[in-house]
Amino acid sequence: MLDNLNLKKKLIIALLVPIIGLIYFTYEAGMANLNEQNKIIHLKTFLDDTIYVSDLIHELQKERGATTGFIGSKGKNFILTLKIQRELTDKKIKALLKHIKIEKIDNQFGLVNLFTDLNKIKIIRKRVDLEKISFDEVFDYYSNINEKFLNFISNFLMISNNNEMSQVGIAYINILKAREASGKERAILNNVFTSGKMEYKTIRKFSVLYSSHQAYINNYKSLINKKQLSNFNKKMLDKSVIEVERLREIAFSKISKDKIISNIKEIAGYGGLIHDFKNYVLRGDEKYAKEFINDYKLLQVYFYQYRNLHTINEDEKILINIISNTFTKYYNGLKDVVKAYHNKGTIKELDKIVKVDDIPAIEAINTLDNNILGADGSLWYKVSTKRIDILKDIETDLVNDMLNKMDTIIDKIKNKLILNFLIFMFIVIFILVLSIKIINDITTSIEKFKDGLMNFFNYLTNNTESVEPILINTNDEIGQMAVVVNDNIKKTKLFLDEKVENEILKNKEKDELIFQQSKMASMGEMIGNIAHQWRQPLSAISTSASSMIVQKNVGLLTDENLYSSCESIINSTSYLSHTIDDFRDFLKGSKSANKFDLQSNINKNIEIIRGIIKNSHIRLILDIDKKIEIENIENELTQAFINIVNNAKDALNDKNKDGMEKLVFISTQIDDDYVVLTIKDNAGGIPTDIIDKIFEPYFTTKHQSQGTGLGLYMTHQIITDSMDGKIFVKNVKYSYEDVNYKGAEFKIYLKLLSK
Repeated sequence: MLDNLNLKKKLIIALLVPIIGLIYFTYEAGMANLNEQNKIIHLKTFLDDTIYVSDLIHELQKERGATTGFIGSKGKNFILTLKIQRELTDKKIKALLKHIKIEKIDNQFGLVNLFTDLNKIKIIRKRVDLEKISFDEVFDYYSNINEKFLNFISNFLMISNNNEMSQVGIAYINILKAREASGKERAILNNVFTSGKMEYKTIRKFSVLYSSHQAYINNYKSLINKKQLSNFNKKMLDKSVIEVERLREIAFSKISKDKIISNIKEIAGYGGLIHDFKNYVLRGDEKYAKEFINDYKLLQVYFYQYRNLHTINEDEKILINIISNTFTKYYNGLKDVVKAYHNKGTIKELDKIVKVDDIPAIEAINTLDNNILGADGSLWYKVSTKRIDILKDIETDLVNDMLNKMDTIIDKIKNKLILNFLIFMFIVIFILVLSIKIINDITTSIEKFKDGLMNFFNYLTNNTESVEPILINTNDEIGQMAVVVNDNIKKTKLFLDEKVENEILKNKEKDELIFQQSKMASMGEMIGNIAHQWRQPLSAISTSASSMIVQKNVGLLTDENLYSSCESIINSTSYLSHTIDDFRDFLKGSKSANKFDLQSNINKNIEIIRGIIKNSHIRLILDIDKKIEIENIENELTQAFINIVNNAKDALNDKNKDGMEKLVFISTQIDDDYVVLTIKDNAGGIPTDIIDKIFEPYFTTKHQSQGTGLGLYMTHQIITDSMDGKIFVKNVKYSYEDVNYKGAEFKIYLKLLSK
């Protein structure tokens, strides 16, 4: 018989294995939660730093705007505004330096070098005061400083491994970049309005900034919740935002106005209308009169074009009328000159007939040419600053939401730690109580079984005169064995009573041998039954843990740490089961082994594309050759690509209402020295009467009614000018998955880096 104490030790050791495993994995889960909590706390500290940085960026943006206005007005305007703004900027610099101690800064984010660049602001200011610096130098300095600070804040994403916080962090960075784009726009147009000049390179730069601002705003809106979106839309209804749009249109229209004024000056100037009039007066040649009349009619066309610009104001109308009336006087006087010629009047008499004062017309033309009427730098600075302040308020609200969300996450982690600890203690206590009961039941039953067998053996060997049945009142394997043995005891006792003593003595040696064999067989069966009995509670524990894993697989259980603990419990109970099997197999002389296989998948997605078509129910079909190499053109191709995909999305949302699936196809192919990027949709195509105009500025289709009409124009400019490429659009008919479609197809040709 096995020693009862040794059996208890083995059972206790076997039970300690899952308990130790449970303790280990619970510890690991707890440490993981603590690490996550520490990261959130660190993230919260970093966010607190970014608030000071963001405040400084805001003041630097305003100083940039005031400075460019000062330069544009040649030191006549923004003198007091610039002085006050510099003081506000200096206060924010001191506040940041006090909050972030420079000697403790981790230079991995580049703050040390950034503060070195920031110190150069004194030199920039001095050159501004002496008017020895250009607009571009000032604009680039402040923009570079702000860009570096924004890169510092962008590290928010690098230190965050929480998906929820990462999404809010991306929204935060987008609203910061939108505010910076608005600040650059303020600086550029402030210089334009104060100087009265609007060059083509300026409008191009401004157009890129406007598109970038819109892209950042759209990204922000796609990442925030409904409450935040409602708050954003409400604040964007402010009058200053509407006024900014009006002044922006005035700035854009300056190019068109300058072109008309240039044509007027060309017709009226030397060799033009007045020249023809004077030649007719001097020479009387009819051809000069005809040329004068033709020029006058063309001049009226330009006056009509100017008057019908939707951004023209009353001052401009007055100036245009002055110019028009002056040339009308020449025109009306021509008849009198012709009549005088027929009457053979002298030059002096002809000169007296028509004597027109040209000075008011010349002054009016110069005023229209050198000024942007209807707007000034002070007004623009005021309303654009108000709009940027609104964006700053939205950013502040988002930061507060982020801080509150971090506090909520930290509380959840603390609650999770407490819950995991309570679950751990419950499982440990349950296992201990169950184990103690099982061990006591098993050892008690084995002890009774052993005593009963020994009593029976003593009876068989005449060491005792009577034998009592084994009293085990359980229905387990040992209890069933006791019933069988008791039955055999009864039979054996009857058998022995009927045999004579000499027959018993004669077969005693043989009976002892049989007894030993029966004893070993019974013990083997008993150990097997014990193993079976002990595996029942372990199986119940393993089944419960497996049930929780099944819940995880179908989405009912989201706690990764609890999921990991369940796996640990299953592994531990499996190990204990194997220990029992090893012990049983040792007696039986056999053992089996299991093999486990582990496989993993890593999926990729395209974030930019998904963000564009998010919530639009558009199916994206990609055929991209990843081996194609083109020049590194940074963000420009991304901007062009976004504009085209946005156009396809709007067209699908506007036209595709018949229930047909919305599709956007994106593919690449090689054509000689070019890579061809094809983007097409199934929105039905572009009307033939407007397809040739789609790349023109300010042109909008029905589904673009909410835009500025610059998206595809800018795309054309980026591809053809910045990237030395080509872009075409046409309507196509095609089939996909046995379904016929028609829609617009854009093809972009870009030179390969290497063929």
